[in-house]
Amino acid sequence: MPSVAGDATRLLERLALRYAAVVHGAVGVSCGLVGLVSAEPAMRWRAAGLVALVIGWGGFYSWRLLRGSATWLVVADVAVVAFVAVNLGVTERLEVLAVGAGWVISWASFVCVSYQLHTSVRLGFGATVVVDLAIAVGAWRAAPQYWTGWVVGLIWLLVSAGLSRWLWVLVRRGGTLADQAAEETSRVRREREVATAVRADEQRAVRMLHDTSSTTLLMIGAGYVRPTDDWLPDQAARDLAALSRVPEVLPSKADRDLGQALREVTESSPLTIRLEGDSHISLPGDVVAALADAVHEALSNVLRHSGRRTATCRVSQPLGAVQIEVIDDGVGFHGAADARRGITHSIVETLQAVGGSAQFESQLGRGTTVRLLWQAKHRSEPTDEAAVWQANLAGSTTSGLHRQLRLATLIITAAVLYLLAPATLFSNRAEYDSIAVQLIAFGLLSLVFVTGAILFERDLSWGRWRWAAIAVIAAAGLLSASGVEHTAHALASNWFVGTAPWLALVVLGERLKEVVTVLAINHLIAIGRMLTLPVDGVETGYLAGMITSAGYPLAVAVATSLLASLAQQAAQQRRDAEEVRIADQLAAQTHERRQRRYAELSATAGPLLAGLADGTLDPQDESVRRRCAIEAARMRRIFAEHDETPDPLLHELRACADLADRRGVLVTLATAGTWAAPPLPVRRGLTEGPLMLLATAASQARITVSSTDGSLAVSVVADAPDIDVPLPVGHNVHLSTTRHDGLLWVEAQWASRSSQ
Repeated sequence: MPSVAGDATRLLERLALRYAAVVHGAVGVSCGLVGLVSAEPAMRWRAAGLVALVIGWGGFYSWRLLRGSATWLVVADVAVVAFVAVNLGVTERLEVLAVGAGWVISWASFVCVSYQLHTSVRLGFGATVVVDLAIAVGAWRAAPQYWTGWVVGLIWLLVSAGLSRWLWVLVRRGGTLADQAAEETSRVRREREVATAVRADEQRAVRMLHDTSSTTLLMIGAGYVRPTDDWLPDQAARDLAALSRVPEVLPSKADRDLGQALREVTESSPLTIRLEGDSHISLPGDVVAALADAVHEALSNVLRHSGRRTATCRVSQPLGAVQIEVIDDGVGFHGAADARRGITHSIVETLQAVGGSAQFESQLGRGTTVRLLWQAKHRSEPTDEAAVWQANLAGSTTSGLHRQLRLATLIITAAVLYLLAPATLFSNRAEYDSIAVQLIAFGLLSLVFVTGAILFERDLSWGRWRWAAIAVIAAAGLLSASGVEHTAHALASNWFVGTAPWLALVVLGERLKEVVTVLAINHLIAIGRMLTLPVDGVETGYLAGMITSAGYPLAVAVATSLLASLAQQAAQQRRDAEEVRIADQLAAQTHERRQRRYAELSATAGPLLAGLADGTLDPQDESVRRRCAIEAARMRRIFAEHDETPDPLLHELRACADLADRRGVLVTLATAGTWAAPPLPVRRGLTEGPLMLLATAASQARITVSSTDGSLAVSVVADAPDIDVPLPVGHNVHLSTTRHDGLLWVEAQWASRSSQ
């Protein structure tokens, strides 16, 4: 299958296209102006026409290329370049062609280099060959006697185009590797965030059920509802609506009025509540929601456990904090308050999520005070994990792209240093006072190159030693210049001026200002020296050659400096896309879970709540109370299923036993053997029958969990009435019941498939 370009690769391609467009236009203008000045006086008007064609077409080509590459555009450009090339006799002096220099060759080299960044290999190679042949035809027509000079320029054009293609392949490979790494980290982050968000959604649903349906059904099942209570139908209707209405998003952080939220809670409670203090306080919306939920649960606890029908809700602001006290004068309790789920999950954890806290004071016979406290300075904003992930992704992408560009730079530098420089050096050896001095300079540059290659292999940077390396390059330049005779041929024999920029790039890398400074110094010295030589009209030809020798490494340096910005853009685009994908996956998963949860609860709890809401079911009827107790136990089991615990089965059984214990039933639990946690459907099958007995036991119940030879059994013996225990379907769970001496015994057995 063809690979799909990722964010980094697409941005690299866009950068390469911009680079090709800018280079084509800028180099065409600069080289064209040089050509206009350097043309023979007799040919100047004809040369001006060709220069106008180069500049005019170059402007259109650059403008069109910025809108996207096209084959026809490249073919047309090749035709223009080839036409100018075959007319070298009009644009160039013979002396310039004799040494393989000239503005046309320099301009054509840049054009062929730029082709490699936005065309296919076949088109880019074909265009380069056509341009090279056109230059050969033009040079042969103009100066066949100097073929040894201009052939070198033709060879270097092919080499530079090939190196440019190699550079682009390596850099694009870096982009592909960065995209692959980004996709993997995105997948891990997406799975983690979706799982975390789904769990948070489940916890919100659990708290909602606990604060609504579970509380109502538990109160009816435990006999807390009196015949005179007229609040039940409205409450049951609200609970029924809440079963299918789980909050889709986290509460907004926009400021809300605390007093309004508290009035909504107190007015919907069956208790008579006295609201004290000034509650008109503007707080962040999520804080108001958390405080209101905690007050709702505290009032529910008053209704369930205090034995009173009145409570006080007092709001104050001690030392700049917001404090809400829910006070009752009921029976109170003794022991660890936070052991109860309503306190742990619906109060403590709810407030902790927004930076608040809860305290509980109670004594037997003296009532209970629940104190809720929130203070703005104690709230710490969560770390923006997405921003951290984006920064890390941008960093790793930048690092990968820089490494590939360093490798490409080393390869190009090796070609310039060990192919082009020796060819220039040995073909002009007669121009040097001492070839040994030139070889020493060459050796110094080789030392810098080899050191750079070793640092690259070890993934190290030059650090402060970069200036020592630049000093070595400068020393090599002085040696090279000192050993050249002061003649016109000195320009052709200057192998150092085209080599030094690449060595500077190897040393300085992405430090664009330092690269520009070194290149400027190098070429200004070369130009100054050129102006002192006894030459006649050849200077402009060499000036065009200097544009090539400086422009190509300078363009690479600019591209290197832009990689960090490009990587940041790629990371931002990846983050934006991931936010959408996370939201989509989260919406799909939460919707599926909510639908499944609603289907589970509406089949049993729904009819009960509907009957209580419309009055067709009497909460004083024993069978109705029994059904409510069983549904409350099922919901309590659902709550326990979402807790992190080493033994989920025992934890869920204890949650059901806790409800029986609150009704005054004496519950004992015994275990024998060890077992691994069964899957959730199996645990539900094992606990369904025992749950129903515990919910309807009159005074005593004994739970036994045993494991032998791969078989796991849960049994309950209780003084419970006859009940219709549904037989678990599937999952290899089997149920049996026996009644003896007024006690009902239920046992659920499960044999794992590995034990069969």
